[in-house]
Amino acid sequence: MIEAFGGPFEISPQAELTPNEFQSQPAISNFSWQTSCGNVRERPYEVIVKISDSPPAGPSLVDFATWQITVVGPAPTGLETTQVNSEEINLTWDSYSCPQADTLEVWRRVDSFEFEVDECQVGMPPFAGYELIDLIGAREVSYRDNNN
Repeated sequence: MIEAFGGPFEISPQAELTPNEFQSQPAISNFSWQTSCGNVRERPYEVIVKISDSPPAGPSLVDFATWQITVVGPAPTGLETTQVNSEEINLTWDSYSCPQADTLEVWRRVDSFEFEVDECQVGMPPFAGYELIDLIGAREVSYRDNNN
């Protein structure tokens, strides 16, 4: 039997583990959690997984594992750039979709570098060569990068 407990099962929207009944070997359960902006926080959520068997004779064996799940907000959408002059560029984007967010990060890189963002990556990966240049209010929808 595979069972799970912890934060994602105690809040809304609630996580699900299916099936959560005794199964034949190999036992497989699926964990799903459709998070929302309200679930974003700095501290990870903990999920404790308990696995036990039901032998025909003898004691039941039990094992535990702990998962740590960090929920991050979605990236802003609708990014557009406008060159002002040789040293300045205007950035604009859609209003940010998570109303409780406080800040957005503005990153810069000389030259372009396209890469596929890993949904489990928190922050900018070091190999991408971007530099954090500013933190701005989450209600902002534009930024002028004048290279200081």
